[in-house]
Amino acid sequence: MRAKVLGILFLMLTLVALCVVLGLKVFLVRHVAVSGLKRWDPATVEELAALSMEESVFQVNFRQVRENIEANPYFEVIQIGFSLPDTIVIELRERQQSAAIQFGGETLIADEDGIVLESRSALGDLRVPVISGLELDGYEIGKGMQAAQPLQMDALRLLLQGLLEEELLQSVAEINLSNPSAMYLMTADGFTVELGNIENLGKKLQWFGAAWAVLVSEGKTPGIITVSTGDAAYYRPAEDGDGALDLLPEAQGDEPSADAAGEPLAP
Repeated sequence: MRAKVLGILFLMLTLVALCVVLGLKVFLVRHVAVSGLKRWDPATVEELAALSMEESVFQVNFRQVRENIEANPYFEVIQIGFSLPDTIVIELRERQQSAAIQFGGETLIADEDGIVLESRSALGDLRVPVISGLELDGYEIGKGMQAAQPLQMDALRLLLQGLLEEELLQSVAEINLSNPSAMYLMTADGFTVELGNIENLGKKLQWFGAAWAVLVSEGKTPGIITVSTGDAAYYRPAEDGDGALDLLPEAQGDEPSADAAGEPLAP
């Protein structure tokens, strides 16, 4: 009886070994399926992955493939696997160009998490907010920026993520972080938005978006939108009517100006 059981086990192990050997020869990489891309061509990812089409799907070094792909800072690998018989499946998150920062004569392009995607000599025709007042000690492509004031980086990430969520990012021309307690931004059409500090920033951006849409629809002259309280939006036109807009960089505090014109605007 024992010999019979051992014989069966030996036969099973032999079959398993045979399947593995055959599998290594049959299940070769033939295709690569890439998901999660918006702007990039899947062929770029396939080239970066550097997969051998003579290799079994069971032998692919997923860690090395991940490192190969993420050598391009625009790509973050979410998951790598295989689909039998012959396909490697790669799921990505494509990092989005979300901000431009001037540093040492260079223009750094970063995503909403503050990851530096590339360095340029100039912004060119890229439409992203220019970040002013941010003091950097250094940076590394594919990684974050080293800020002299960590609170500034926290504020920048929260702002960029919030603007993306509210679909307002491309409407903003400049974000000023000189004073994290009195942040403000400029829209591409000339409105200044006083944000105050980072508290209730998500709600403040909702107020900004709603108020700005109303003002534009009513044809209001670019002026100042104050949302620093987090519970209302106030608007006042520039003092000289159709003249140049005063950025009010000295604005402090978390309460709207007493001379704010009209009633608060509601989303």
